Amino acid sequence: MRSRSILLLFAGVVVVFLSFGAGVNVGSRQAPTAPPLDRLLNIFRAQADPTVIQTFEDVWTSIHNRYVNGAVDQTALVRGAIKGMVGGLGDPYSAYFDPTEAKEFADEINGTFEGVGMEVGFKDGQLAVIAPLPETPAARAGLQAGDIILRIDKQDTDGWSIDQAIKKIRGPKASTVVFEISRGQAEPLEISVVRDTIVVSTVKAKILTVEKHLLGYIQISSFTEDTTAKVRQEIQAQLAKAVEGFVLDLRNNPGGLLDASVDVASIFIDDGVIVSEVDQAGQHQDLRSNGRRLVDNQPVVVLVNGGSASASEIVAGALQDLGRATIVGQQTFGKGSVQQLEELPDGSTLKLTIAKWYTPNNRSISELGITPDVVIAPAESGEGDAQLDKATALMIEKLK
Repeated sequence: MRSRSILLLFAGVVVVFLSFGAGVNVGSRQAPTAPPLDRLLNIFRAQADPTVIQTFEDVWTSIHNRYVNGAVDQTALVRGAIKGMVGGLGDPYSAYFDPTEAKEFADEINGTFEGVGMEVGFKDGQLAVIAPLPETPAARAGLQAGDIILRIDKQDTDGWSIDQAIKKIRGPKASTVVFEISRGQAEPLEISVVRDTIVVSTVKAKILTVEKHLLGYIQISSFTEDTTAKVRQEIQAQLAKAVEGFVLDLRNNPGGLLDASVDVASIFIDDGVIVSEVDQAGQHQDLRSNGRRLVDNQPVVVLVNGGSASASEIVAGALQDLGRATIVGQQTFGKGSVQQLEELPDGSTLKLTIAKWYTPNNRSISELGITPDVVIAPAESGEGDAQLDKATALMIEKLK
């Protein structure tokens, strides 16, 4: 089994994969045709509510003895029960993916999938758009960070998990999904999005010339396996052209791989704690800079907004706490938990929340987010980029 930590924004019968032993124990409804359960259920009898265990036995037996549509798919039953077990945690960021879903999830992490191109999460208990990825169907259709998703294809999303929402949103290329969203005090909006193959280019870069100063601009849309290498490549190319400072744009970046966020922060920080994880037992694990700094003394400004979440908040929080960058923009999303992917022997995957994280100054980001040093909203007209203009103006002041 292989594990990876991620920071993404993707009913409880207790069942685990075991080799079932011989024999059945289902009380007065004992049925020799039902697969054995003793070895499985004995694990839980000491702690679980006996009534719940008996209910599970009864349901298991009834399905095998009375279900009308023929033979029962044992694997499907167990996988369905595992989904229920994980769902019983009440944690929207924990999920179980069967082998097909696991492959789709891996494709998304690797930057290619079919869908609309946005991350979803929960804000104040409601399903919300964390961020539409740039140049994707979601962005082109007008979905925005912070939109509350009331309905998907006319189905009410109240009580849905992240997993349920993703399943409904995903679909084959050229098909359409309809969102009903709430945005501020306005009446709900209906937005139709035509799905497409999403190939996420996570890094874009250019050199800005401002008052005869050359400034490196790096935009990161998400943190995937190849993000760090791309960022390093672009920064090395810009340093070769004698840029005097860097703008790191993390707006609408919903997160991604933990390792990538630590490695990107390490480009600007030679030594020190980037982020601290606190696990179930309250133990702290400090994740430090990898010592591969590229940017020495050049000033850095980081752009964030309400669509900047998890891994983005790690980078922004570390650079802010360590005095390495000025943070400009709007309050970030506030997603401060760590999910670990466990790749299971049958090709399925468990995504489980295993820790909360804190900035170097021990600030918890959950539900709060990162407060910029300079708060500025986009221009109401929607024209230009007031936040980027403020970032470059601050950079010029630092260079004078």
